[in-house]
Amino acid sequence: MGGVGSGGDGVRGVILGYARSKARTYTNVVLVKLLDSKVNGHNLVGRRVILVDSHGNKYIGKIVGVHGSKGDVVRVRFKPNIPGQAINSLVSIE
Repeated sequence: MGGVGSGGDGVRGVILGYARSKARTYTNVVLVKLLDSKVNGHNLVGRRVILVDSHGNKYIGKIVGVHGSKGDVVRVRFKPNIPGQAINSLVSIE
């Protein structure tokens, strides 16, 4: 599952899973690990993220922040929420 949309500068990432706390899972926010080590997540806040699944459905999200201090994992808010089957899929960042 998971294709790569047409990204502008070729930054790609992989969906790690939903953002969670001790008692709650935030299904509209996912954690995305950046595959390019030269790109810092702090510089990508506000950019669009595109996920195209195997059925051709297109999900568009927005990077809302960085997860952790390294900057290689970002938080992405999707609307509508992505299905659980999309975890471990590749995404394209424009």
